[in-house]
Amino acid sequence: PIVNEQDEGTSLDLVDGEAEGPNGRYLMFPQIERDGIESIRIRNSSGEFAFVRDHSSENNSFIIEGFKGISLIDEKFSAAVVSSGYTLTRERVTREATKEDFERYGLTEPQASWTLTATDNTVYTVLVGDRLVSGDGYYAALEGRDECIYVLSTTIENSILQPVEAFVSPMLCAGMSQESYYLADSFTILHDGEVFVSVKQCTKDEFTNPESQAETKLIFPEGYKTDDSFYFNILSQFVSLSGEEAVYLGNDDSVGAQYGVGNPYYTIYFTYGDNIEYYIFVSELQDDGYYYAVSNLYNYQVIARCSSDTFSFLESDLTDWVDDYPIMYNITYVDKISVDTGSTAVNFTLNHGTDASGNATLTVETDDGFSLSNDEVYNFRQYYKVILSIQLGGNADLSDEEFDKLTSDDSALMSSITFYLKDGTSLKYEFRRYSTRRALLTCDGKGEFYVLADWIEKLTRDTERLLRGIDIDPYAKT
Repeated sequence: PIVNEQDEGTSLDLVDGEAEGPNGRYLMFPQIERDGIESIRIRNSSGEFAFVRDHSSENNSFIIEGFKGISLIDEKFSAAVVSSGYTLTRERVTREATKEDFERYGLTEPQASWTLTATDNTVYTVLVGDRLVSGDGYYAALEGRDECIYVLSTTIENSILQPVEAFVSPMLCAGMSQESYYLADSFTILHDGEVFVSVKQCTKDEFTNPESQAETKLIFPEGYKTDDSFYFNILSQFVSLSGEEAVYLGNDDSVGAQYGVGNPYYTIYFTYGDNIEYYIFVSELQDDGYYYAVSNLYNYQVIARCSSDTFSFLESDLTDWVDDYPIMYNITYVDKISVDTGSTAVNFTLNHGTDASGNATLTVETDDGFSLSNDEVYNFRQYYKVILSIQLGGNADLSDEEFDKLTSDDSALMSSITFYLKDGTSLKYEFRRYSTRRALLTCDGKGEFYVLADWIEKLTRDTERLLRGIDIDPYAKT
């Protein structure tokens, strides 16, 4: 039974070391605020951990012992500071406790305890016993004061009785600016150890729109333009990418395997600026409806539980990453274009220069003497738009066997375009019909997308028109 030893309106009968709290309630010891705390060591059903001051830091901030650099959730840590340093009891059960009382109230083998060391080296250890039958408090005692048993409120459930992970920020990356996140240098996703997609920031001379703040290209699959709207929307999440909560703090590889991040299905790698490089390992979507992730932000020591929305982009098709118009090269970045339509094979050499006023000029010539001066090059620019207007239809959905058979069948080849770029690289696009309306698009022999065959037929006709001096309408269907 709980014995209330104080009558309303009377002063507290304090035991040596106790302090008086508000509303005639006992403090197990005088309040110690955050500035007066050197460390808090907690032991509960989840294990033992401690918050200690890092005297090497600029402001002597608290860290988790053994895990320097792990960010704390300030709200949760503040709750631990209050619970451990402000021991306001609901009441004192007795000041004449026996060993039997300690056993009866679960204090002989307490379910939890905390040790607060003050900056003046004073040490207090509080034992937490059984929960009251009524469920609204816990029996407690101060180590060294064996004659007293108290009741603490259930607020310790949100601090002292929590696992260390409850205090850990589940951040996965940090450091990118909201104003310039889209300038990430590279971004790659692997599926089960194989590269699924890889994006790289374009250099200024590769921009298709000189007014753009940023443009990207796909390094894998090679030769295509990124759907920047889709990509930048994903990249914006990495400014403050975080899970919902930390579920594990430590270095046990078996725990990583348990959560699917020890041998992750997804790996995300990206670089930003001069000194930011991130690896994030993500599980497949688990049966509980969550992803689990770990990153090098905390040196792979924190596993975070993440909502299905956080990494939903990992389930996206590759077509979502590719621009609707996948062949996108700024014409000033191209030295030569070789086109083979089956009926016509031609090499267009592009000569870039400037006039007396410093304006860019372009002349075009072929191996057999066909040429266009800067004043005549307008029709070639319209022809170039035809090439850039070839639109992605979607995934070709061919089996490996079907793909190999199609790409080795010369009769299926409708047309090919090879770009020779200023950086010395070349990329060859081929279009092979595999149905009445669809043509497989490959870049240097690799591919999984299709385009409508109508566009490739138009390319064939417009190649003939260009060489015959007939005006080209890039937006006409025929």
